[in-house]
Amino acid sequence: MTPPSLAPLALDDANFVALRAAGQIYVDKTAYIQRLLEARIRYAFLARPRRFGKSLLVSTLRALYARRNDDLFQGLAIQTSGFLSQVAPRPTLTLDFSNFALNHPESIEDRLREAVGEQCAVLNLPMPAPDISPGAALFAAAARLGQAHARQPVVVLIDEYDALITHMLGKDPPFSAEGQAHVMDHLRAFYATLKKLGQQNLLAFTFITGITRVEGAELFSALNNMIDLSREPEYAAICGFTEAETQVFESHLAAIARAHPPLSAAELRRDLRHYYNGYQFTTRVEQVYNPVSYARALHQWQTPEHVQDMRDGRYPRPWIEAGLPYFLFRYMCQRGLGLKDIPNHASARGLSESRSGGSIPYGPVPYLFGPADGGSSAYPGSVPEHADSPAGGKVPSSLRLLRPDAG
Repeated sequence: MTPPSLAPLALDDANFVALRAAGQIYVDKTAYIQRLLEARIRYAFLARPRRFGKSLLVSTLRALYARRNDDLFQGLAIQTSGFLSQVAPRPTLTLDFSNFALNHPESIEDRLREAVGEQCAVLNLPMPAPDISPGAALFAAAARLGQAHARQPVVVLIDEYDALITHMLGKDPPFSAEGQAHVMDHLRAFYATLKKLGQQNLLAFTFITGITRVEGAELFSALNNMIDLSREPEYAAICGFTEAETQVFESHLAAIARAHPPLSAAELRRDLRHYYNGYQFTTRVEQVYNPVSYARALHQWQTPEHVQDMRDGRYPRPWIEAGLPYFLFRYMCQRGLGLKDIPNHASARGLSESRSGGSIPYGPVPYLFGPADGGSSAYPGSVPEHADSPAGGKVPSSLRLLRPDAG
């Protein structure tokens, strides 16, 4: 239990308003949001692993555009810089696909309409008719929302855009090639709606997150000016904690050290760095900590029944337990692929180039990892080499190849 004198830890809370209202520790990422908005990007995309703060980032943007309580931003970078007052309130649609499953290719339209319908219910908009396309439902919802707010252009936030795709790719038995093509065609048409909204000046800004960037499918081909922030150095730490940002937890580290001698704050800091600091999303940038794992570790040091585990070095690994991309391994096994079989053009550079003319022979490919220019791992779907697997054994060598800090 967190001592009452310490600010409570945010463990899995992805709700910015609730987190700030409860006085939980918030690692300030609003300077990155300011940078993004100052760049006047209309379509932005970000890929990061599960349990890495994407949903909290989306929630922060939603609260920023709602502007119902500016006190929530008091003391944060976006407020102290004066930029908060320059952000105009905007009507916002938020689509979250994280809890949607796709059991049959034919259900893709229903799932997309359901996602739009959820937001219509929240925003008191007419529900989409069952006989219209998901894209038409999205367009109608955005247009009606803007009209209800003095015809303002809307903001569209999409969290876990790829959840339906990763669920599809992980099916056993897998969907047929025709079934996969059916799903991707409908998703492509759905996201093309965002371009139509922009062309008619009904859209102010779109921010899309996911755990993958699906290549070889041209999913966002209509959004030819979408900016992928995933490997941009200036946004490398938009999610996760840098070493400097972990300073906000110093009082927790000091309290844990006092409660558990001979452990020192320096030793605890070293252990946290050993287990959780190793994610690097592009070259020549600082590594970042997995945020949920870091907070969970501090929480378990403060929970009596877990202290002995922590003393013995059995640190929590929630990302390994719930976030490993098993769908990717099932996908490869179903196609008889090994890592050595991935062709040269499926490297980070090759995948990027494939969008402008090349093709990938395996259908839609989830881009979770791969060598960045310069040799370090570009996307982290990964764990430290010493970490235990969910089954209790050591992580296979194939998984170690995915380490974000691998050379």
